[in-house]
Amino acid sequence: MNLIITGIITISLVGFLMGFFLSIPIPGPIYLLIISNGLKGKLRYCIIAAIGASIIDFIYCFLAVYGFTKFYIFYNHIIPYILIGGAVFLVLIGIKTLKTNLVIENIEKEDIAREEKIHKKVKDKSGFLTGIMMNIANPTLFVAWMISSFIVLSFVAALGFNTGGLDKTLKENATKLEKTEATKINKSDFKIKNLYENNFDINSQDKKKVEYPKGFSLVISLTFSIFLSLGTIVWFSLLAYLLDKFRKIINIRSLNLTIRILGVVMSIIGIYMAYYGFIQIFRIT
Repeated sequence: MNLIITGIITISLVGFLMGFFLSIPIPGPIYLLIISNGLKGKLRYCIIAAIGASIIDFIYCFLAVYGFTKFYIFYNHIIPYILIGGAVFLVLIGIKTLKTNLVIENIEKEDIAREEKIHKKVKDKSGFLTGIMMNIANPTLFVAWMISSFIVLSFVAALGFNTGGLDKTLKENATKLEKTEATKINKSDFKIKNLYENNFDINSQDKKKVEYPKGFSLVISLTFSIFLSLGTIVWFSLLAYLLDKFRKIINIRSLNLTIRILGVVMSIIGIYMAYYGFIQIFRIT
């Protein structure tokens, strides 16, 4: 029982910290969305969008750590089409952001709050769906979370902490995924095998092959994925809060320029995604 409790506590903390800190340095589409809207003072919109994005993070992470490698075998074939669809969506969001023109009269938080109150339901729904679409448009998250989770959990296990056997499960999943024919499309990108050859030694508890109750793998995987997604929500909410709080000290022209640059970057990422998607289609055919 002590192993079960310590495993759950460890996985909860690791998942939360991993979701929080790994979200900081990655300037992906959802990152740009939060920054551009945070600078506009749309704090509520940013939080709702972060929640929407975290749902996709949770799904991808759970599928990766629990062992649904067959899901990726199927999913891998349609990744190029998802990339193209996501690219169109991202370019449209980028163009909308590019057209932003904040004016002095509307920069005050009270005015923005009044505007959001009028259109509250529409904006909340829009932010939530946008957050979901942003992460769905990034289909590599499945493998990305698998690789990062395994590296972090292997390190934690090597330090002697109880991971509930989740690091071993991830290694088995990655090995199975590497052997599938479907992953040939992206082997040059992910190189899973090379990442796992230089693995940390697992702790003594795992070496003794500790037996956990039936269904514990499901519980530990869900716990890890839930807390990881909570970590991403907390980071993006904190980022949005800081941007909202300090945006008034930024010159209005600089603020508009920053937001427009983010719109351009978002559009460029979308164009690259479309290009990469078409390249993958040509490789398959």
